[in-house]
Amino acid sequence: MKTTMLKNMMLCLSVAALCACQSAPQKDLRANFGDSVQSNSATQIVDPDAGQTVDGADTLYGPKGNAAMKRYLRDKGKAHRGDLVEDVGG
Repeated sequence: MKTTMLKNMMLCLSVAALCACQSAPQKDLRANFGDSVQSNSATQIVDPDAGQTVDGADTLYGPKGNAAMKRYLRDKGKAHRGDLVEDVGG
């Protein structure tokens, strides 16, 4: 009798635990979901060879890249407080 009651109680608890684990309904996606794919498709229709360009991404090679790296390495990471206050005030 005790084991039957214990089995029934365990069955009820396990069913309750499984019901608590059900997944939540999926939320609606944003209204603009998929726009980037459509934009990329339209771009490829206009210029199918756009991905084949020889020009790669900008690099740090060359005079502009060297100057940028020198400024970056010289920077102490401190902002000029006076300039910030004046710029905010107009």
